[in-house]
Amino acid sequence: MFPLSLLFGFYFVQFSSAFFGTGGIFGHVLRYQKLCLCRCGVSGVTQFPDSFSNVRLLDGQSVSPHQFPWLASIKIDNRTIAGALISDKHVLTAASPLYGIPPNRVSVTLGLHDGCTRNPALSSSIETVILHSAYVSGYSYNDIALLRLRHVVPFSQFISPICMPDFRTLESDQVASTLSWKWAPNSVSCTPRVATLPILPVWTCLLNRNSDTITPNKGCLGPLGIKSIVCEDDVGAPVMSRQPYSSSFRLVGVVTTANCDHTSAPYYTKVAYHAAWIYEQIRDDCQCFSI
Repeated sequence: MFPLSLLFGFYFVQFSSAFFGTGGIFGHVLRYQKLCLCRCGVSGVTQFPDSFSNVRLLDGQSVSPHQFPWLASIKIDNRTIAGALISDKHVLTAASPLYGIPPNRVSVTLGLHDGCTRNPALSSSIETVILHSAYVSGYSYNDIALLRLRHVVPFSQFISPICMPDFRTLESDQVASTLSWKWAPNSVSCTPRVATLPILPVWTCLLNRNSDTITPNKGCLGPLGIKSIVCEDDVGAPVMSRQPYSSSFRLVGVVTTANCDHTSAPYYTKVAYHAAWIYEQIRDDCQCFSI
């Protein structure tokens, strides 16, 4: 059951929306966001195996059905990339695969577990492809994008959003999980696979790659000295963590640079760095509570 404070907050937000409107002074000054009675970041699996936090290298680990109900399969012509559902109308992913692509060439499938048998899932066309305004093709800066779905997504145990990061979300010296549909060259998995990797501190990232490519909105994943298991086709995949203070998964980043043919570490765009831009785009959407 939801605490009374959450219920009060919900009705207050709805009243404020009706009285002030989403685009008025109230919304811009107090950064109004539409909150709904739902939870974000809730895994479809209540217990994880003991080895989950140590899974890394060599293809990761198979994902149980609906273990991560925010995982989106994004079809761009004949290419498939991953993304993460963050509200009832938007999916977050990388900008680079979507540059120059019109919405009619993109579709999103949610609630999908087996891409070979096409288990019951929800497919949606795209209303708008929203690339970050500061993204420049060919560069990794601000490599982040939103897909606005044509229809509102009904949440269920099979489809629900991941939580956005908050000020307590830890990064360096912690571990994060990333999941996608493809983990090895020339080997497509019918079901998603997840791997948990260490988040490296900035100084380690600088030693690992040309410092010109490291900007404040970037993070990198380890381990170093071996070929990365995160490949170029994993660009757009969510990087997520679950903090000790919460049972909810939060979105740390989006994979933007990876190459499993080299020993260079994969890089991700930090979601927290772009939170203001994201919230501005999704402010009229239904957003869920984290607990």
